[in-house]
Amino acid sequence: MASRSPALAALILAGTCPLAAAEAPVATHALVGARIVVAPGRTLPSGTVVLRDGVIVAVGSNVAAPADARIWDLAGKTLYPGLIDAWVPRIWPEEKAEDAPQAAHENTLVRPQRSVVDRLRDEKQWQALRAAGFTTALVVPEGSVLRGRGAVANLGDDPRAALIVPDAVQAVRLAVPRGRDGYPESLMGVVALFRQTMLDARWHRQAHAAHGADPAQARPRFDAALAALEPAAHGETTVVFECDDAIAVLRAQRLAAELGLRAWLVGSGEEYRRLAEIAARPAQLVLPVAFPERPKVGDEGDDLTVGLDELRHWEEAPSNPARLAEAKLTFALTSFRQKEPRAIWKQLVRAIERGLEPDVALAALTRTPAELLGLSGRAGAIEPGKMANLVVVEGDLLVAEPKIEGVWIDGAYYRTEESGGKAEKKEAGQ
Repeated sequence: MASRSPALAALILAGTCPLAAAEAPVATHALVGARIVVAPGRTLPSGTVVLRDGVIVAVGSNVAAPADARIWDLAGKTLYPGLIDAWVPRIWPEEKAEDAPQAAHENTLVRPQRSVVDRLRDEKQWQALRAAGFTTALVVPEGSVLRGRGAVANLGDDPRAALIVPDAVQAVRLAVPRGRDGYPESLMGVVALFRQTMLDARWHRQAHAAHGADPAQARPRFDAALAALEPAAHGETTVVFECDDAIAVLRAQRLAAELGLRAWLVGSGEEYRRLAEIAARPAQLVLPVAFPERPKVGDEGDDLTVGLDELRHWEEAPSNPARLAEAKLTFALTSFRQKEPRAIWKQLVRAIERGLEPDVALAALTRTPAELLGLSGRAGAIEPGKMANLVVVEGDLLVAEPKIEGVWIDGAYYRTEESGGKAEKKEAGQ
């Protein structure tokens, strides 16, 4: 056996050897005594959930805690599956034409090559989502027309470890940006730009394939935007349209059908206005619940500008989710368009009061977005084999102000401010 060098021996004796492992974090946890909402419509009055290495390994009323587990006494608490927000826009720096990357599309509204992976994590935004009970999100670039590629990630504190699907969707919004100077300056122009760019992306793949087969012909120009858009243009990647009103939903449906796109839609909350037409086409929706507040008129104010249409929308909007459910449309719910993610709960209670079934609401925050994002085998329920993503609540979750004590994400516990601390604290799995 080779002898150690004096320097290495000294490091070992001093306890500072760079090869010496730090104290290993606790990898196994047993959450004991909680009421467990396994999935919408499936509840255990009391049971144990065992987490190991960031994965749920056992769930049940008679599950024994492993000998190596840290025990968490959750008597009086309720565990829910980690919530999934399927539309979280991420602020993107404004780009001037002269600053565009080389090989980029000449129109600054066409940036499908952007990847939100490059700007995935915003600590303030992610902490706000965790405080509302969300553990996973589809994060997309903000912008107009072809915005770039969104990514699915768990909302932990290490974006590299949290990343689940790096190029999940291509994000689209068919709208003219405010202050736009240059083509397109109208909605008609935006639609034309989108359609032509999709067709150009198809041509781009065909042209480069033809040149690869016969290099003697003229080599086509390479366009980074069109190359990045090729999978979406050929129906291989999902295109998600962010819609500002019910007409925008219909427009997106028709464009997707015309171009043969694999698509789903971020709704506006106004789908009830054209529900029969929307339901007539296949549609999977991510639905905001940012309902309008009651107009201040009469004794509360003298706003004489409130029109009949605005009053009708204030009255009808909270019924929108229930109406979509009655029409058998598939939808997930999102905190998008809320001032802060926690505001979703007051709005959701309004929707439940207007006929949305609580189990449907919970499914729209767990199982349905998991299906939309291709995570059915890994998220959406508290079951063995799924990611260790859970919400710890005192009482019920589907109330105006749920007492969310914390969330488990990949086997690490993030305690929220509401549970007694001055700030959110990561307590396990470090």
